Amino acid sequence: MTVRFERQANFLRIIIEGEMTLEDMYAGVDEIYRAEVPRLVLWDMMNATASNNAEDAATQLQDFSRYATARGEHRDRGRVALLAPSELLYGLSRMSTSYSQINEAAYKMVPFRDESEAIAWLHEVDD
Repeated sequence: MTVRFERQANFLRIIIEGEMTLEDMYAGVDEIYRAEVPRLVLWDMMNATASNNAEDAATQLQDFSRYATARGEHRDRGRVALLAPSELLYGLSRMSTSYSQINEAAYKMVPFRDESEAIAWLHEVDD
């Protein structure tokens, strides 16, 4: 697995290639807060696969969501797009989005299958 980070002004792309693990996900959240916190974050999982160790995915995603929500408690105008074209990763992304809502995350999170739609949503102006 490979995790790369591309930072631009107020934008962070987290690129995961190969088998995605929980460690990758936590590393991505930690990278968001390593420097100036970007308003827009794109988790790019176009070339990722889910870990084979997904037997307790719901519990792991709940724990991860609580962690991410706590770290992002001050990102009230933040947006997070999850780019996941495969059925499994898209389904897990939808679960993550639901958990972020349950945990009342300060930021908005939406899963996408198409990169252009994800980028367009990230750059929409909030009302």
